[in-house]
Parts: sequence; structure tokens; C-alpha cells
Amino acid sequence: DIEEDCYGNVWIATDNGLDILLRDKDKIIRIKDMDEEISILGQAKITQLLRSSSEDEIMWEGTNKGLVKINVKESKIENVYTAEDNENQLTSSYITKLEEGNSPNTLYVGTPYGINLIDYDSNEINYSLEFFEEKLYINDITNTTPNL
Repeated sequence: DIEEDCYGNVWIATDNGLDILLRDKDKIIRIKDMDEEISILGQAKITQLLRSSSEDEIMWEGTNKGLVKINVKESKIENVYTAEDNENQLTSSYITKLEEGNSPNTLYVGTPYGINLIDYDSNEINYSLEFFEEKLYINDITNTTPNL
């Protein structure tokens, strides 16, 4: 996956971590070559990238080890909804698709075990397992807004 951040830098998802092309410096940063604090982005398979439309400086990264929220402006990295002891966790740590919802601060997270709807203002997750008996492998999510 490839996504541009609010500063025009290009984020590149790879099977061996995250790379960022700094356009103004014509330089590529390989996250796996950086410090241990951000090691999940350097060691994980990055499966999805999404720039938030409601919070310009936020980038979402789906990995094979969970969901990561990055504040680009503050260089703050947060692993979210992946801790096994957290009762408010995703149906799987392997993220297959990310898409924003129609309402602000709503994120759809696809996994091999269904879809999760996150309201990240209230920190609540709703699961497709609540609606379907079978666990659905989510390949894609299409957000369509009806024409009014």
C-alpha cells in the first residue's frame, strides 16, 4: 500500500516494515533501521495505510501484528486495540483493510475474522460477529455515501 501524509511524504507499506519517502529531501527512511520504540513498524508486515480525513496529522497502519495510530506532527506512535488483556480488542491482530466511515472519527477495520467498527473518540469497537454467525474474511471495504 502507498499513502501520502499531510506533509507530502509518501508512506510505503512493505512485507518488511514501513518506509517513508521524504519528498523535500529526496530521501527514503527505512523504519526498521530506526530505534526500538517504533520496532513494530520496522518488523511487521504493513498491510494497510490510511491517512485520516478528520485529523490531518494522523496516519493509520494496519499490520500483521495489529493496528497502529501515528501522529505525524508529534511523532507519536500508539499500538491500539491489540493487547490481549484489553477487553476492547479487535477480532484479529491481522489487519486486511482500513476505511474511514461517514461520521467523523469512525474507522472500519477488516480482518480475517470479520469487520470491526471503531469510534476512536469513545474508544468503542463494534464487531461484525454481533451480526453474523460466521467469521467473515474481509478483503475490501467500500464506503459509499448516498447522493442526497
